[in-house]
Amino acid sequence: MKTFFYAVLLSFFSINVFALDASISVATFDATDKPYAELQFHFVGKTLQYKMLQDTFHWQAAAEIVVLFKQNEKIIQFDKYILEGPVVAGPKDFFDIKRYGLDQGDYDIEVIISDVNKPLSKKTFKQKINIFFDKKNTYQSDIQLIKNFYLDSLTSPLAKNGYIFQTLPFDFYDKNAERLVFYNEIYNTDKTQNQELTTTYAIYDERLGENGLPIFTQYKSLRAKSLNVVFNQFDISKIPSGNYIFSIEVRNQNKELLSKKTIDFQRSNPYLNMVKDGIDHESLKEEFVEKLNTDTLRYALKAIACKINGDESKILNEVIKANEASAMRLHLFRFWAGRNPNNPEKAYNDYMKVARAIDRTYRSGFGYGFETDRGYVFMKYGRPDDITTQTSSPDAPAYEVWSYNDFPITKQTNIKFLFWDGDGSGNMRILHSNARGEISDKNWKTKLYRNSRNQWTNDGFDPTDVQDNVGRNAGRILEDF
Repeated sequence: MKTFFYAVLLSFFSINVFALDASISVATFDATDKPYAELQFHFVGKTLQYKMLQDTFHWQAAAEIVVLFKQNEKIIQFDKYILEGPVVAGPKDFFDIKRYGLDQGDYDIEVIISDVNKPLSKKTFKQKINIFFDKKNTYQSDIQLIKNFYLDSLTSPLAKNGYIFQTLPFDFYDKNAERLVFYNEIYNTDKTQNQELTTTYAIYDERLGENGLPIFTQYKSLRAKSLNVVFNQFDISKIPSGNYIFSIEVRNQNKELLSKKTIDFQRSNPYLNMVKDGIDHESLKEEFVEKLNTDTLRYALKAIACKINGDESKILNEVIKANEASAMRLHLFRFWAGRNPNNPEKAYNDYMKVARAIDRTYRSGFGYGFETDRGYVFMKYGRPDDITTQTSSPDAPAYEVWSYNDFPITKQTNIKFLFWDGDGSGNMRILHSNARGEISDKNWKTKLYRNSRNQWTNDGFDPTDVQDNVGRNAGRILEDF
């Protein structure tokens, strides 16, 4: 078996059936001495040939990179180096950053990448850039779309302003992308004679261009500084598939445009389109729900019952009752794709981690833990800010009070739930709550302290209060009701 496994690895690394796949992003920045162009290289690991390191079961790929900067066919700068990938047990993507100081002007960039272990596997990139910074006014660097960033504590030469940024390969956001992260530098805002400056971030549909209405807009004020670092992010989970333009503008208090930079990007958001256009069984063939068996599907559907109301709740119950796998898969995927179109599988996994924990905590002979009243409240409204438990009182059965300082679902504050073991079964049920839409019982005190009828404060037909004493803490905890 070991010999076979080794042979499979050797075959996989040695026989590369993929063409070399890499991308290059270029952005220009200003610096104290002179401007520079930053080149970021991204390599798709499985498209490179790997070489096994001596006396190990680890492998390494390498690429030869040639970079030329030309003006009128004249080579202004030339660089050639070997980039070694990480030592790995299996194919892994990797990246590199290079910076080249350049005078202002127009340049033709040519980059030739060759696989060191497979020299005939090559890729050539050509791009034009213009480096022009009007240092008498406010101006900007190019925009970089960021895939990953790392806080740099070792002052690496690859770092900018304390971070190492890995740009987004191919300027492409796949179906799992939820946020657009970007980096931009704005220079000379201190030369605007104390005017108030504002940056505008906007996304435009490429089909309509920048003359159309933006589908996203955000504003931020700027300080008067020689360098403003713009490192920000925003949600793109609801942006449908398509081609877009992202722009950053700098304007003064009179709305006059001082500087502007744009970058194009592509967005793939198939789950969002599926939710809008309707999801069918055929579209689920490669989705996570296909891996779930009937028991897991029923469990997962019961776990989301607290998130569904009205007619949807009736439909959910019918789907669970029918116990038909394909219908349950369709219903479960629709639910999570509607809540997180970018990554329904992640949303499902995150939620089910909590559901399983609540099930273990509150499970009883009356159903899953998330089907109990306490489990329902936790899954629907989240973790309470405080829990008060009373298990031994001569006047009342065991009870718990859950307190929420903020309750955004109903836009209330100081919300409380009173659970009690009214029948002595150990199953805590909701007796009273001041949350809108939940059980509210004005007689909760007389029900809770039913063993102390002689302490009820009125003799009317429908008494609602009991006398206060040392052992009756529920009234004090719920005094805001």
